[in-house]
Amino acid sequence: MPYGFEGREAVRLIVRRIDRVLGEVSTADFTNKHGLKNSPSVPIREIRGPIPDARCAVAGGAQWGKTILELNFAAYATAQRFLRFGLFLPDDALAAGMVDTKLRPDVIDQIPWLARMTQVGKAVNKSGKTVNRKGAFMVTDGHRRSYGLVLGLQKIPTSYTLDIAAKDEVDDIPDKTGRFVRGRLTSSPLRFSLDIGTQRVAGRGMNKVWKDGSQGVVLLGSGIANLPIGVRPGDEVVNIPPAWINPEEHFPQIIRRQLGASPSHEDPKLTSTGQFKRDGDDTSSWRYERTATYYLAHPETGAPLNRRFPLGYHRVPEKLASENWTLRISQLSIDAISVAQIVHGFCDEEVGAIASPQAMIVFRCDITLPVLMRVSITVVARARRSLESCSSNSFALSTGRAFSRASITWSMVTSSSSLNPAMSLSRVGTVGCAGDSSPSEAFARDAGRTGIFGSLVNPALLTRIGR
Repeated sequence: MPYGFEGREAVRLIVRRIDRVLGEVSTADFTNKHGLKNSPSVPIREIRGPIPDARCAVAGGAQWGKTILELNFAAYATAQRFLRFGLFLPDDALAAGMVDTKLRPDVIDQIPWLARMTQVGKAVNKSGKTVNRKGAFMVTDGHRRSYGLVLGLQKIPTSYTLDIAAKDEVDDIPDKTGRFVRGRLTSSPLRFSLDIGTQRVAGRGMNKVWKDGSQGVVLLGSGIANLPIGVRPGDEVVNIPPAWINPEEHFPQIIRRQLGASPSHEDPKLTSTGQFKRDGDDTSSWRYERTATYYLAHPETGAPLNRRFPLGYHRVPEKLASENWTLRISQLSIDAISVAQIVHGFCDEEVGAIASPQAMIVFRCDITLPVLMRVSITVVARARRSLESCSSNSFALSTGRAFSRASITWSMVTSSSSLNPAMSLSRVGTVGCAGDSSPSEAFARDAGRTGIFGSLVNPALLTRIGR
């Protein structure tokens, strides 16, 4: 089945950005000018020129179609825009089979007119001659020709000139070779760079690329009443509409288990230990069941969220002026991936995220929350200062999203509380934890099971670290 947007409406944000960079041209214009037939029709839009030296980066969770999106883009860029396209992968083994196992069966063979225009295993060298090359394809309409390449980055790329350079799985690409990719664009008037990959480590790789750009996120809401007239799924907004939220930053409480015939604000929320509870009710809980119904809802109002109507919002909009557009897309924003599947990936006691710290790491990558590998000196210093105001029976918890000064917030959880301390966290992913007394074994165990990648220390040790 050809790749489409149904259930992946958030992907429209990426496609519209690429259209803007390349310069939007309607299908009708292409059909009339170049005689291409059987092209999918799109609405006629304003034609604007391409944007040179633009950058686009997508930090996405696993298995919502990042690679197939890149390959469809490669086909469009070469067969309709006649631009030279390069896709760079971490190693030669991945690159070798990409054309034969993915591009040809999943893209080229799905579009008859594209199959007639394409020769797999052919490319054009610097002298303009057609040469045989593994991992390459050439496209021609009889008057013009272009080519695409899929290359591994185990060694520095040379020999070919490109208009577009895309890198897949940036976290695995060696920096010593990846930095030379942009040099392949020097002779192009476009020089478009596209990075796509999973965020695995905070502050490094794909996460760093996203943070260095416009920091776009996907917003979900329950309705369109508060939206400006004419806003479509996959559009970008300047201001966050009321009651619209970014789903991954409200996990796990964004997920509810439906108890009745329809969703209700009384339905229990998913907690960090894999159980479902109602706010303020410490006596009742519901365990994960595979046959139950689960859905996304606003954590405060309980209103169900519509994953078929996502919007984009950029937290650092000034980066858009320099065309450094970055976006983060979680599995939670992709309706083609069922909520039940995500709940199973988190709650299953044998293979789910709560089963082990290693499983939690994988799950966090899937929902685009990168793993925090160590407690930074900034977190330690803040923990030390916070202890000055702590009582002897309390813990200081840092519940920031990442290791940035702006994102770190503090909350106090008393050890004498009747609640499990780990259950009091606002979401999975505490970046640091410092206690003024040795934490109980139960707390340490719950911390590990819920993905609290931090440090549990006593005041004396904390003082020594802080000096």
